[in-house]
Amino acid sequence: MLETWKGRKHKPESIKKMIMIRKGKKNTEKSKDLVSEKMKGREIKWKDKLVEAKRKFTDSDLKKIKKDLQKMMVKEVADKYGVHRTTISKIKKGEYKTFKQKTVNYVKPRRYHES
Repeated sequence: MLETWKGRKHKPESIKKMIMIRKGKKNTEKSKDLVSEKMKGREIKWKDKLVEAKRKFTDSDLKKIKKDLQKMMVKEVADKYGVHRTTISKIKKGEYKTFKQKTVNYVKPRRYHES
């Protein structure tokens, strides 16, 4: 992919044209096998980026929240940081996943599983 196209989106009319061109075409078994072979063992890096982008707290924020939890109730801490109380409860229990804890393992789509 060209660098100039990274991050750009297609216009709605372009998407409709591409759908119409693709409609009714079937992938051959050879092309399915080729795609399956290329997908084996790949690292999905965009998922890490999504996790990081969706994450509300940095590591330093988590430390501050844990200190606040020693003095305040979960609901009060949640109101202070503007998140739902279950998010704070997860931090308290140690269930809140930090970016460093996330692991990405590629699983083959079911249609490519060998029978």
